[in-house]
Amino acid sequence: MPAWFGPILTFGVGAAFFAVVVAPLNVVGRILYVMGKEGVIHESFGRTHERHLTPHRVLLIAGPLAIALDIVLLLIGTAPMDITVYVDTYGTYGYMVAYALVAIACVVYTRREGMKNTRSCGSARRSPWSAWPPSSMRTCGPSRRSPST
Repeated sequence: MPAWFGPILTFGVGAAFFAVVVAPLNVVGRILYVMGKEGVIHESFGRTHERHLTPHRVLLIAGPLAIALDIVLLLIGTAPMDITVYVDTYGTYGYMVAYALVAIACVVYTRREGMKNTRSCGSARRSPWSAWPPSSMRTCGPSRRSPST
């Protein structure tokens, strides 16, 4: 590797680690915000900042807790790269389990409540291609948005 490439590589690694830290805090902030809004946890977590509209209360707690976890792991002698691997791996598993449980809960809830999928696009005939394009990309009838003036 040429010597001039070292600083560029270091900058790229630093930017990647910044993204790895910010993304989970954003997810935690949003999840706990919704839990506070729904009354699962204290209602103060369900409020956003008046100006920036971010869940700042949760972030002010989750950020220092993440730093405290890293400090504790360093103090007990864990290697810094091992800390990164442990936190990222268990964090990823945590997200996957949380999102899977939400998906399962949605199916159970809609079935228990007897909700039916009443949205229909096109003919009722089914084909192997009926799932394409995804429903989020389909347009069924006129747009519900008001025309811009």
